[in-house]
Amino acid sequence: MPDKRKNYAKDFYTKDNIIGYTGNIDDNPTVYFQKEHSNGDITYGHITQAHKYDKVNIGKEKINTNKTYKLVNEVVGEDLVSKEYVNGKSFHTSRNPHKKVLPNDDKIKDKLAKAIENNPGIKKMYTKDYVQEQLEFIQQEDLKDQQNQLIELKDEVKEINHQLQEIRRHKPKTIVRLENELEAFEDDLIEEFEKVQENINKQSQKDKPKLNFSEPLNKSAKLNSDQKAQLDSSSSQNKSQKTKKPLKV
Repeated sequence: MPDKRKNYAKDFYTKDNIIGYTGNIDDNPTVYFQKEHSNGDITYGHITQAHKYDKVNIGKEKINTNKTYKLVNEVVGEDLVSKEYVNGKSFHTSRNPHKKVLPNDDKIKDKLAKAIENNPGIKKMYTKDYVQEQLEFIQQEDLKDQQNQLIELKDEVKEINHQLQEIRRHKPKTIVRLENELEAFEDDLIEEFEKVQENINKQSQKDKPKLNFSEPLNKSAKLNSDQKAQLDSSSSQNKSQKTKKPLKV
């Protein structure tokens, strides 16, 4: 499969929009980004670099915009953790508190900005976006390579879906939806595989050499002078043998 990823939301995921991070700054921290607009809207997102569910939750979070967005540290049970809120409702909780990054703290931002370079793509948990991205890359490859890459993508989609099911294992309705999505993705990739096979067959027919029967085949045209002489001599002998009459006894 192509070892390529599209640079998702590159105008938002920039060093200037870094506002904080969780975890060890020297060991794959999760980096938080935010941009405030003149109309009061706030665009937000984060990059996860290490996670138990590595097939779904590493990379760039899909960005959203909302005036009510907040990133706060709260005590949950006995632990201080980072939480994100929209419209007063928490939608993401980290395992650790976040550390704020000041706008002019370039040294820290330079270190955290490595996450942008190392994780250009959207998280694979957004399977539809990821599959469409990879199909675009695969379609640029040679036809014969495309089939192997489609098989690899199909296997990876299965792994992604199984991890999503593990995360949502306590939500039966979500599990059913994920199973249906997996079946649909697999059907689409099988259909794509068959299209590639059809194109390979067409190409194979197109590349077959065609004999031209409209002109006589002149075998001696490509022979050198010695070969022509040998061919002429052999031809004369054959004619002589054919014209000889049998001896009368």
